[in-house]
Amino acid sequence: MRETVLSATILALALTGDALLYVVLPVHAAEFGVDIALIGILLSANRIVRIFGYGAVVAVGERLGARRLSLLAAASAAATTFAYGFGSGFVELLAGRVGWGLSFAALNLTSLVYAASVKEGVGKSVGLASAIRQSGPTIALAAGAALVPLAGPQGIFVVLGILTLLAVPLAAALPRAEARAVAQPRSLFPKPGRLDLLYFVITLSVDGIFTITLALLLRDLVSVESAVLSAGLVLALKGLVQVTLSPVGGTLADRFGAQRLMGLSLALLVASLVLVALAADRWPVLLILGMAGVTTTRAVLQVLILAVAARRHPEDAMRSFSVLATWGDIGSAVGPLLAGFLFLNVSALGLYLGMAATIAAAALFDRLSRRKD
Repeated sequence: MRETVLSATILALALTGDALLYVVLPVHAAEFGVDIALIGILLSANRIVRIFGYGAVVAVGERLGARRLSLLAAASAAATTFAYGFGSGFVELLAGRVGWGLSFAALNLTSLVYAASVKEGVGKSVGLASAIRQSGPTIALAAGAALVPLAGPQGIFVVLGILTLLAVPLAAALPRAEARAVAQPRSLFPKPGRLDLLYFVITLSVDGIFTITLALLLRDLVSVESAVLSAGLVLALKGLVQVTLSPVGGTLADRFGAQRLMGLSLALLVASLVLVALAADRWPVLLILGMAGVTTTRAVLQVLILAVAARRHPEDAMRSFSVLATWGDIGSAVGPLLAGFLFLNVSALGLYLGMAATIAAAALFDRLSRRKD
């Protein structure tokens, strides 16, 4: 488990600057020399880069090996965090966001590869990695936001850049991994397998549409202030669940089977979405309960899906994880684009029942296809 802890800690440190930027940049755009209209481009640039860049990252990783790729990406992550502190203007910050997107892609893959490389207890290892990874953004959002008035909106990223530099010696301490011959080049949009399709549907529905429409569902039942607060607490629950329950979920996956627990969690996710659909516009308590169920099961599924992917493709974990991550990023990028249009043109009942039905269909397709293998 040593390599799991090390690689996940590297990613947690690297994520601190990115997590805080989402809070600081919209409020202090002028201090960064950026027009408020360009903030959305900057905050989404890293995800767009990942969608197109995972294949290149995998190719580099196959040549260098996981350890050297982690070392390179850790140094790059520190440089991008310093860019938020010292850079000014759209072009400089965009360069930092592009660099961060590639750095995250590399560190995300190597963290998963190290977590999946243990001989026994893959689920526990992946769960532990998920909990450690989530602790970085959680601490940054709590402590970093409190320090902004003292360090300044850009100065805080200099502090976080120094913190991120600690990831470099940790990467150097990772066990050496042999580079391997490069396989067939991965296409720009790799063909998704059934698990990739399932993950795409989940991220599009939950990470995209559900996240964007949370407060909108509540605003007609409670005050605007209460809607925003309730939505924030529901989303905060996801991070709390990942930190506290990911290791437990991973251990249970090893004991009872990741595939079986994934099926149970998917059923609970679908049931929670149905509850949201039925409670919308009627019962705020049941609505929040359904929202909490969606958020909790989504956090647990993150660990279980990764554990299932590791078990299905143990011989080519890096490429398997890269395809999964690519389609997850596509889903979470497309979801917000569809959310506004769907919310305005489809009833809450129809929208959320449709999301539940789509996830159920994707889960059924995965199950039936697996039986034919």
